[in-house]
Amino acid sequence: RDWSSDVCSSYLVCSENINITATPKRKTFHHIPLVGSFEIDAEGVVPNDQLILVDKGILKTLLNDRVPTSKVKESNGYCRLTIGGNTKKAPGVINVSYNNGISIDSLRRKAVKEAEKNGLDYFYVIRKVEVPNMGMAKSADGEDDRDLPISRPIYIYKVSTKTGEETLVRSALVSDFAVNAFKHILGATGDQIVYNTLKGTVPVSMIVPKALLFDDIGIEKDRSTRPKLPVVSNPVTQN
Repeated sequence: RDWSSDVCSSYLVCSENINITATPKRKTFHHIPLVGSFEIDAEGVVPNDQLILVDKGILKTLLNDRVPTSKVKESNGYCRLTIGGNTKKAPGVINVSYNNGISIDSLRRKAVKEAEKNGLDYFYVIRKVEVPNMGMAKSADGEDDRDLPISRPIYIYKVSTKTGEETLVRSALVSDFAVNAFKHILGATGDQIVYNTLKGTVPVSMIVPKALLFDDIGIEKDRSTRPKLPVVSNPVTQN
Protein backbone atom coordinates (compact mmCIF):
# COMPACT_ATOMS: atom_id res chain seq x y z
CA ARG A 1 0.00 0.00 0.00
CA ASP A 2 0.94 3.66 -0.37
CA TRP A 3 1.42 4.48 3.31
CA SER A 4 1.50 8.22 2.59
CA SER A 5 -1.83 8.45 0.75
CA ASP A 6 -4.41 11.03 1.76
CA VAL A 7 -7.20 8.45 1.50
CA CYS A 8 -7.93 7.56 5.11
CA SER A 9 -11.36 6.53 6.31
CA SER A 10 -13.30 3.48 7.47
CA TYR A 11 -12.54 1.72 4.24
CA LEU A 12 -12.15 -2.01 3.68
CA VAL A 13 -8.72 -2.44 2.12
CA CYS A 14 -8.11 -6.15 2.66
CA SER A 15 -9.54 -9.30 4.22
CA GLU A 16 -11.38 -8.78 7.52
CA ASN A 17 -8.94 -11.28 9.03
CA ILE A 18 -5.94 -9.03 8.43
CA ASN A 19 -4.54 -6.58 10.99
CA ILE A 20 -1.64 -4.24 10.23
CA THR A 21 0.18 -2.47 13.04
CA ALA A 22 3.23 -0.20 13.12
CA THR A 23 5.57 -1.07 16.01
CA PRO A 24 8.56 1.20 15.28
CA LYS A 25 10.47 0.65 18.54
CA ARG A 26 10.47 -3.13 18.36
CA LYS A 27 14.06 -4.29 17.95
CA THR A 28 13.78 -8.07 17.42
CA PHE A 29 11.31 -10.73 16.36
CA HIS A 30 12.09 -14.31 17.36
CA HIS A 31 15.67 -13.17 18.03
CA ILE A 32 15.97 -11.67 14.53
CA PRO A 33 17.15 -8.02 14.56
CA LEU A 34 14.73 -5.58 12.90
CA VAL A 35 16.60 -3.05 10.76
CA GLY A 36 13.58 -0.73 10.57
CA SER A 37 13.46 -0.13 14.32
CA PHE A 38 13.80 3.51 15.46
CA GLU A 39 13.07 5.52 18.61
CA ILE A 40 12.60 9.02 17.16
CA ASP A 41 12.00 10.23 13.60
CA ALA A 42 14.03 12.74 11.55
CA GLU A 43 11.80 15.62 12.68
CA GLY A 44 12.24 14.92 16.38
CA VAL A 45 8.85 13.24 16.83
CA VAL A 46 8.69 10.17 19.08
CA PRO A 47 6.23 7.67 17.58
CA ASN A 48 3.85 5.62 19.72
CA ASP A 49 4.96 2.12 20.60
CA GLN A 50 2.03 0.86 18.53
CA LEU A 51 -0.07 2.44 15.80
CA ILE A 52 -2.99 0.47 14.35
CA LEU A 53 -3.14 1.04 10.59
CA VAL A 54 -5.64 -1.66 9.61
CA ASP A 55 -8.03 -3.36 12.03
CA LYS A 56 -9.89 -6.41 10.72
CA GLY A 57 -9.41 -5.21 7.16
CA ILE A 58 -10.58 -1.65 7.86
CA LEU A 59 -8.15 1.21 7.22
CA LYS A 60 -7.83 3.27 10.40
CA THR A 61 -4.99 5.70 9.77
CA LEU A 62 -1.82 6.27 7.78
CA LEU A 63 1.79 7.07 8.55
CA ASN A 64 2.54 10.78 8.45
CA ASP A 65 5.22 13.41 9.06
CA ARG A 66 4.84 17.07 10.08
CA VAL A 67 3.20 17.98 6.75
CA PRO A 68 -0.57 17.74 7.41
CA THR A 69 -2.90 16.05 4.95
CA SER A 70 -6.66 16.27 4.60
CA LYS A 71 -7.07 13.10 6.67
CA VAL A 72 -4.03 12.99 8.97
CA LYS A 73 -3.61 16.43 10.51
CA GLU A 74 -0.40 15.95 12.49
CA SER A 75 2.77 13.89 12.57
CA ASN A 76 2.71 10.41 14.06
CA GLY A 77 6.49 10.12 13.79
CA TYR A 78 7.28 8.65 10.38
CA CYS A 79 9.64 11.12 8.76
CA ARG A 80 12.55 8.71 8.27
CA LEU A 81 16.19 9.48 7.65
CA THR A 82 17.49 7.83 4.48
CA ILE A 83 20.90 6.22 4.09
CA GLY A 84 21.95 9.20 1.95
CA GLY A 85 21.04 11.70 4.66
CA ASN A 86 17.75 12.91 3.19
CA THR A 87 14.32 12.52 4.77
CA LYS A 88 11.30 10.61 3.54
CA LYS A 89 7.92 9.51 4.86
CA ALA A 90 8.29 5.76 5.31
CA PRO A 91 7.44 2.86 7.66
CA GLY A 92 9.83 1.35 10.18
CA VAL A 93 8.56 -1.94 11.59
CA ILE A 94 5.21 -3.16 10.23
CA ASN A 95 3.45 -6.22 11.65
CA VAL A 96 0.89 -7.95 9.42
CA SER A 97 -1.08 -10.67 11.23
CA TYR A 98 -3.96 -12.94 10.22
CA ASN A 99 -6.77 -13.85 12.60
CA ASN A 100 -7.36 -17.60 12.99
CA GLY A 101 -4.11 -18.43 11.24
CA ILE A 102 -3.37 -22.11 10.66
CA SER A 103 -0.30 -24.28 10.09
CA ILE A 104 1.40 -24.48 6.70
CA ASP A 105 0.26 -28.12 6.29
CA SER A 106 -3.36 -27.19 7.04
CA LEU A 107 -3.14 -24.30 4.57
CA ARG A 108 -1.88 -26.68 1.88
CA ARG A 109 -4.79 -29.07 2.53
CA LYS A 110 -7.17 -26.15 2.27
CA ALA A 111 -5.63 -25.20 -1.08
CA VAL A 112 -6.23 -28.75 -2.34
CA LYS A 113 -9.89 -28.66 -1.25
CA GLU A 114 -10.46 -25.26 -2.86
CA ALA A 115 -8.89 -26.41 -6.13
CA GLU A 116 -10.98 -29.60 -6.19
CA LYS A 117 -14.14 -27.63 -5.36
CA ASN A 118 -13.51 -25.46 -8.42
CA GLY A 119 -12.82 -28.46 -10.67
CA LEU A 120 -9.08 -27.79 -10.95
CA ASP A 121 -6.47 -30.49 -11.28
CA TYR A 122 -3.68 -28.35 -9.85
CA PHE A 123 -2.82 -25.14 -8.04
CA TYR A 124 0.33 -23.02 -7.86
CA VAL A 125 2.71 -22.43 -4.98
CA ILE A 126 5.12 -19.49 -5.06
CA ARG A 127 7.96 -20.23 -2.68
CA LYS A 128 10.32 -17.38 -3.38
CA VAL A 129 10.27 -13.95 -4.99
CA GLU A 130 13.17 -11.69 -5.94
CA VAL A 131 12.69 -9.12 -3.19
CA PRO A 132 9.98 -8.13 -0.73
CA ASN A 133 7.78 -5.75 -2.67
CA MET A 134 8.59 -2.37 -1.16
CA GLY A 135 8.45 -0.30 -4.37
CA MET A 136 11.36 -0.66 -6.76
CA ALA A 137 10.57 2.10 -9.28
CA LYS A 138 12.89 5.09 -9.16
CA SER A 139 11.71 8.66 -9.03
CA ALA A 140 13.63 11.66 -10.34
CA ASP A 141 15.53 12.07 -7.07
CA GLY A 142 16.57 8.42 -7.05
CA GLU A 143 14.08 7.37 -4.38
CA ASP A 144 11.58 4.56 -4.72
CA ASP A 145 8.10 6.03 -4.98
CA ARG A 146 5.84 3.35 -6.44
CA ASP A 147 4.65 0.06 -4.97
CA LEU A 148 4.20 -2.75 -7.44
CA PRO A 149 1.50 -5.41 -6.88
CA ILE A 150 3.92 -8.32 -6.53
CA SER A 151 7.62 -9.01 -6.96
CA ARG A 152 8.94 -11.25 -9.72
CA PRO A 153 8.69 -14.89 -8.58
CA ILE A 154 11.79 -17.07 -8.61
CA TYR A 155 10.29 -20.44 -7.70
CA ILE A 156 6.76 -21.35 -8.85
CA TYR A 157 5.54 -24.92 -8.44
CA LYS A 158 2.52 -26.56 -10.07
CA VAL A 159 0.95 -28.91 -7.50
CA SER A 160 -1.33 -31.79 -8.46
CA THR A 161 -4.49 -31.98 -6.34
CA LYS A 162 -4.63 -35.78 -6.86
CA THR A 163 -1.08 -36.84 -6.11
CA GLY A 164 0.47 -33.79 -4.44
CA GLU A 165 3.34 -33.99 -6.94
CA GLU A 166 5.13 -30.69 -7.44
CA THR A 167 6.53 -29.57 -10.79
CA LEU A 168 8.82 -26.57 -11.07
CA VAL A 169 7.45 -24.08 -13.60
CA ARG A 170 10.09 -22.22 -15.58
CA SER A 171 9.78 -18.76 -17.14
CA ALA A 172 6.52 -17.89 -15.38
CA LEU A 173 5.19 -14.59 -14.09
CA VAL A 174 2.28 -13.56 -11.92
CA SER A 175 -0.18 -11.51 -13.96
CA ASP A 176 -3.46 -9.75 -13.25
CA PHE A 177 -2.66 -9.45 -9.55
CA ALA A 178 -4.70 -6.56 -8.23
CA VAL A 179 -4.34 -5.12 -4.74
CA ASN A 180 -8.02 -6.04 -4.28
CA ALA A 181 -6.90 -9.68 -4.22
CA PHE A 182 -6.02 -9.09 -0.56
CA LYS A 183 -9.74 -8.74 0.12
CA HIS A 184 -10.25 -12.34 -0.99
CA ILE A 185 -7.61 -14.23 0.94
CA LEU A 186 -8.85 -17.73 1.81
CA GLY A 187 -6.42 -18.36 4.62
CA ALA A 188 -2.97 -17.71 6.05
CA THR A 189 -0.51 -19.18 8.48
CA GLY A 190 -0.37 -18.14 12.09
CA ASP A 191 3.43 -18.36 11.92
CA GLN A 192 5.15 -15.17 10.80
CA ILE A 193 8.52 -14.41 9.22
CA VAL A 194 10.64 -11.27 8.94
CA TYR A 195 11.61 -9.37 5.79
CA ASN A 196 14.38 -6.86 6.45
CA THR A 197 14.62 -4.68 3.37
CA LEU A 198 14.85 -1.13 2.03
CA LYS A 199 12.11 1.18 0.87
CA GLY A 200 14.24 3.31 -1.39
CA THR A 201 17.10 4.04 0.99
CA VAL A 202 15.15 3.67 4.23
CA PRO A 203 15.58 0.46 6.29
CA VAL A 204 12.23 -1.27 6.79
CA SER A 205 11.22 -4.47 8.58
CA MET A 206 8.05 -6.38 7.70
CA ILE A 207 6.69 -9.11 9.98
CA VAL A 208 4.25 -11.08 7.84
CA PRO A 209 2.46 -14.47 7.68
CA LYS A 210 4.68 -17.23 6.37
CA ALA A 211 2.13 -18.10 3.67
CA LEU A 212 -1.10 -16.72 2.21
CA LEU A 213 -3.77 -18.55 0.21
CA PHE A 214 -5.38 -16.49 -2.54
CA ASP A 215 -8.61 -17.36 -4.29
CA ASP A 216 -7.36 -16.51 -7.77
CA ILE A 217 -4.17 -15.16 -9.34
CA GLY A 218 -2.99 -15.35 -12.94
CA ILE A 219 0.16 -17.16 -14.04
CA GLU A 220 1.54 -16.46 -17.51
CA LYS A 221 4.66 -17.21 -19.53
CA ASP A 222 7.59 -14.84 -19.10
CA ARG A 223 8.44 -13.74 -22.64
CA SER A 224 11.39 -11.55 -21.72
CA THR A 225 14.77 -12.36 -23.26
CA ARG A 226 17.16 -14.21 -20.99
CA PRO A 227 20.78 -15.25 -21.59
CA LYS A 228 21.37 -18.86 -22.57
CA LEU A 229 22.96 -21.26 -20.12
CA PRO A 230 26.72 -21.79 -20.65
CA VAL A 231 27.70 -24.72 -22.87
CA VAL A 232 30.54 -25.69 -20.55
CA SER A 233 30.13 -25.52 -16.77
CA ASN A 234 32.52 -23.42 -14.67
CA PRO A 235 35.45 -25.67 -13.67
CA VAL A 236 35.99 -23.65 -10.49
CA THR A 237 32.57 -24.66 -9.13
CA GLN A 238 32.94 -28.34 -10.01
CA ASN A 239 33.76 -30.85 -7.29
